[in-house]
Amino acid sequence: MEELVKTVSDWPLIIQGALGSGLFWLILLIGQKLSSKLADAFSSYSSKAKEDQLNILWQKYAGLKAHYNGDKQLSTNFQVGLLYQASRAFFTGLIWFALGLIFNSIIPILGIVGYLGFIFYLFKSLGCVQRIEKTDPEEKLKEISEQLREIQLNKQRQSDD
Repeated sequence: MEELVKTVSDWPLIIQGALGSGLFWLILLIGQKLSSKLADAFSSYSSKAKEDQLNILWQKYAGLKAHYNGDKQLSTNFQVGLLYQASRAFFTGLIWFALGLIFNSIIPILGIVGYLGFIFYLFKSLGCVQRIEKTDPEEKLKEISEQLREIQLNKQRQSDD
């Protein structure tokens, strides 16, 4: 890599400028294509993310309801399930962190991407074990179930079109 930089720095300035402009244009072109693909993927992923978040919230309130009803076994099962989901996100974040450390030595911007992925998954993990409002779990479960039903209906409508 150092040899490539030394070779290019020995070239005339006009050629270095043209090479830099061409490289910038190529990065811009690839970035635009990639961002449009990611926007398409994220639009379908965002409803999935919303559904996942509602499912986690449903598990929290179902566990709280079981606790209020005195069913310690069911309450514990929900808690263990939430811890499992949190640990999956946490370990995925650790993989992102490790990749960030590895790629940071090669291309520093990829290290930053790895660290941002790590932070994203840490927050996702935290969301699984965060506190909830101590309101009536029965009402919240009905509300969340209705929202989940709406998401399922929207999915069916989209698949029918």
